[in-house]
Amino acid sequence: MLNNSLITNNTPLFQYPQQNYTCDNCNKEFQQSNLYSTAKDKQELAQQPTYCPNCIEPTLIVPVPTNQKKTKSKPKKNTVAYYQCMSACCQQGISPKKISQVAQECKHNSLTILAERTQEIQKLNQAYQQIGVSYSLILDKRTAKLEKKNGKELAEIEKLKKEMARLAKLTLKKRGDKN
Repeated sequence: MLNNSLITNNTPLFQYPQQNYTCDNCNKEFQQSNLYSTAKDKQELAQQPTYCPNCIEPTLIVPVPTNQKKTKSKPKKNTVAYYQCMSACCQQGISPKKISQVAQECKHNSLTILAERTQEIQKLNQAYQQIGVSYSLILDKRTAKLEKKNGKELAEIEKLKKEMARLAKLTLKKRGDKN
């Protein structure tokens, strides 16, 4: 729920349907979704904070009457997203579909598909980071074991060196006694 300190004097929030925006509270990006703002009309939206449905308190919502005809809003053109979508679809194979059908789907869904691919990439990056952390923990444990083992071996080597030095002295003494 939205922190009341974000809204001054309990100013009511107005609902604006079918908007592309970033929520000022949770910083998530939304496309063609309802937005809530203290702005009293669409011209003020750029100057006022915007909130997603997940971040608002239902008691603060004031419906905004819409006296416009409902028209389909065209998605924003994103050439890069379109070509990335086409590339991804072609790599997956397009034998069951016609190329024109794939192109039409990419034209309408390119931003959604690009967002999905971005999320997949983020998930893979997180997985690789977790694998890296796991490997470093394993390496640290093995290093500690080897250091402990080597420490014991070094102590044994030092004992053997001392024993050899003592035996060498005894041998020299015995030779000196015979001479």
